[in-house]
Amino acid sequence: MGNYYSLQKDHETALKNFQRAVQLNPRFAYGHMLCGHEYVALEDFESAIKSYQSALCVDARNYNAWYGLGMIYLRQEKFEFSEHHFRMALGRNEEALEARELAIIADKKNALPVYQKANILVSMESFDAALVVLEELKEHAPRESSVYALMGGIYKRR
Repeated sequence: MGNYYSLQKDHETALKNFQRAVQLNPRFAYGHMLCGHEYVALEDFESAIKSYQSALCVDARNYNAWYGLGMIYLRQEKFEFSEHHFRMALGRNEEALEARELAIIADKKNALPVYQKANILVSMESFDAALVVLEELKEHAPRESSVYALMGGIYKRR
């Protein structure tokens, strides 16, 4: 139910459903991680961090929770924390790239997997390839500040 409400952009109702799932099973890492996503959508970053950390306490390999933390720290311009969490999320870069490619093919209008692909390429230090992806993404999401922030980070590192 939480996923349904999240897709409908009813993040408060989605959050209530995910919180109920976690209440029923506190060891449900996926539920904690989804609570984190909903808190991010509601711009409650402190609660999102707690939810992601709870997910990682249950399953330290939950790359979505690591990635969620990386995104929060990127938004807060805590770049070293962000990079660390992205590296933890993307420890299996080739598999992560393949998964993102499949997500891009499945939903060409969704900018998130394209952005995630660029982050994976950055973590692999494939800066030129990441910039190509970001330039394309910039055309589809010209008002997304995180795209420009990531591009700036690449130019700084280069």
